[in-house]
Amino acid sequence: MNAWPQMRTDPLDRARRHVEQRLDGELSLNELADAAGLSPYHFSRQFTARFGFAPMAYVRARRLEIAAERLRAGPPTSLIDLALDCGFDSQEGFTRAFSRTFVPLAGQAGGGTFGVCCGGPAGVGLHYIAGVQVAADAPVPEGFEVIDLPARSYLVFRQVLDGGPLQPQMQSAVREIWSQRVPGSGHALVRAPDLEVYPEDFQPDKPGAWVEWWIPVEA
Repeated sequence: MNAWPQMRTDPLDRARRHVEQRLDGELSLNELADAAGLSPYHFSRQFTARFGFAPMAYVRARRLEIAAERLRAGPPTSLIDLALDCGFDSQEGFTRAFSRTFVPLAGQAGGGTFGVCCGGPAGVGLHYIAGVQVAADAPVPEGFEVIDLPARSYLVFRQVLDGGPLQPQMQSAVREIWSQRVPGSGHALVRAPDLEVYPEDFQPDKPGAWVEWWIPVEA
């Protein structure tokens, strides 16, 4: 009797494909672990180590990315339709999650998604927010914030990823940029938001994917 063929696909890739196929429906940790063929405990640890997100945090992030893409393409028929289409149970839950994650940017850098590092409330501490670009005259949903980024000079560093875990690579890049590249550039910094720029097709686990770091400097 022939043995059953062994599953050769990567278990975490199977789980991610399952997420992509079911983003508009219900998903659970147990279901994703079953798709990977692992126990929920081991699946959660391995998934987080590779992708930098806990499994259900990854699901939510992908749903919000899809929502952001649809908002960039044009306003939805209604927010409740967008929320339900993206797998959220209610408009309130969707709006709360989206406003915590994305802030529309009326800025100069085109396409993709942005991380913005700026001064915190009353100039105290640092505030990190993520956003998408919108036209200057575009309507902004209630509860969202607009940050205007006027044209200015930047040092731009492109980090090309190797397909491994994202967080250690970005931490290494931050250390190199601020300890070596910026001091050695000969440019004077200005007090303005720093940017992380991600392309529209960003896939952090794909070798050759890139992130750009935009550091504002005097012209």
